[in-house]
Amino acid sequence: MNIIVSIATKGDRPSQLRHTVNSLIKQCHDVRIYDNSKAHNYTDNAKFFHLKDIESPCYYLTTDDDLVYPKDYIQHTLELIDKFRTIITYHGRILKRPVESYYKRNQIFDFRGEQPLDMFVDVGGTGVMGFRTDDFNPVDIYKSEYKCMSDLVLSLEAKKQGKRIICAAHKQNWIIQQEVNGGIMQTFSRNESQQIELAKLIVEL
Repeated sequence: MNIIVSIATKGDRPSQLRHTVNSLIKQCHDVRIYDNSKAHNYTDNAKFFHLKDIESPCYYLTTDDDLVYPKDYIQHTLELIDKFRTIITYHGRILKRPVESYYKRNQIFDFRGEQPLDMFVDVGGTGVMGFRTDDFNPVDIYKSEYKCMSDLVLSLEAKKQGKRIICAAHKQNWIIQQEVNGGIMQTFSRNESQQIELAKLIVEL
């Protein structure tokens, strides 16, 4: 089964993108990059743009252009995907009920810190995520009206399809964040009222 890595970029940090690609390219069959500066700006939802072109089941990993991934990242992630047959991430949130905020009160699992246990989460981080397209294929969500909220957009679609998200155990600094100025998330002003709206839909389904 093919292994496809998808990256969304804004085209303004080629050096960091190069480091990201170099950390992944020998671990997969194909790295597909969507440059929002050269086409329609789907912001971070562009990570899912290439799903529409996939004809056969594959492993689909969504990544960020400011991260450097370890040499065993994809092999380890695929093992977890096959073990649990669900969506795997290394960053996520368990939403506090009732949902009153997206940034406060919720339990956050950060990819940069150590996580000793696998945990089911309500919202998965799409910069460190993978799944099998024969289990889950959110093919049209790149068109979502919600911008710079791909974690919520993806997690809502997963909930609609009855798919669980596991934030997998990992060591501290297993995945490295590069220093950057600006990026996709600063292209649009994030609207917390919309984030709360999506978070409420996730917990209510």
